[in-house]
Amino acid sequence: MTLLDAFEGRRLLYVYFHMWHADKPAAEQCEGCTFFNGQVRELSYLHSRDVTYATFCEGPYDESVWYHDFMGWDVPWGVPRRSGPVWLRAAQTVSSARRRS
Repeated sequence: MTLLDAFEGRRLLYVYFHMWHADKPAAEQCEGCTFFNGQVRELSYLHSRDVTYATFCEGPYDESVWYHDFMGWDVPWGVPRRSGPVWLRAAQTVSSARRRS
C-alpha cells in the first residue's frame, strides 16, 4: 500500500497507528489497540465527509493482516514501508496538499 492508496480517493486521511508485538500470538497483542479498532465499525459518516479511516500497523503485514482478519475488522489495514514518524509527516503533507486542491 502506498500513502496515496491509503486515501482511497478522498481528500483527508485519519490514521490509527496499531502497536504490534512481533512473533506473539493474538492473545498477546496490544489490548488498547485491539479495543480501539474493535469500536470502529461504521465508516459511512466519515466517507460522506470525504475522510478515509485506516489503521497502520507496526508489524509485518502477513502476520498482522491475519490478526485483522481473525478479529473480523473491515477497516483498511496497512503497514507503512518507512518508519512511523516519517510516514505520518508524509501523510500530513499529502493531506494538506489535497485540501488546497
